[in-house]
Amino acid sequence: MKTAENFVLVICGIFVTSVIAHLTDKKEYFKNRPSDCTDIDIKQGNGVFKIYPEGSADGFNVYCDMTTESVNGGWTVFQRRFNGKVNFYRDWKEYREGFGSLQNEFWLGNDRLHMLTSQGKFELMITLEDFSNQNRYAKYDNVKMGDEKSKYMLTYGSYRGDAGNSLSFHKGQKFSTKDRDNNSHFQIVPPVSKGAGGIMHVIMSI
Repeated sequence: MKTAENFVLVICGIFVTSVIAHLTDKKEYFKNRPSDCTDIDIKQGNGVFKIYPEGSADGFNVYCDMTTESVNGGWTVFQRRFNGKVNFYRDWKEYREGFGSLQNEFWLGNDRLHMLTSQGKFELMITLEDFSNQNRYAKYDNVKMGDEKSKYMLTYGSYRGDAGNSLSFHKGQKFSTKDRDNNSHFQIVPPVSKGAGGIMHVIMSI
């Protein structure tokens, strides 16, 4: 089973991993409020900010990375792991709503990812750094995560980079967790280390 743990850690291995994304063509929604981290001045630096994506009138807090390829604005971090102290072997409800701390390890939540990726054309970048400080990257354009009715199906357009197409097996697949297997045709695989797995943070920028 391709569980959420497998999905999150699929490219970790020996690498310290960062996954980032941004919208390259965005719908206009709130004129005076940020809909993601690209709407926030990068001079404010990395940190927690409140955004108001379409579908979230009250908004919610996210961590913005203002240093990674910041030419087009900040990146919205939706997952980060660096010391394995937060357990990512979680159930469906926890992945839907999110867990952890924005200042440390966390998963932003599938409902929020759906809102973010529904705002326009969305680019995801995965950056990898091994323990010899060698860097690699993978980029995916037109990334979308469906809503809960679709079981948070993941789709994307093309891939480019030198890190390998690590998401190829997840394209068009539904999200699965330890208590809900939505891809039963896959071989059941135990989670890749319930607590560890190098550093990974997933960031999105619209």
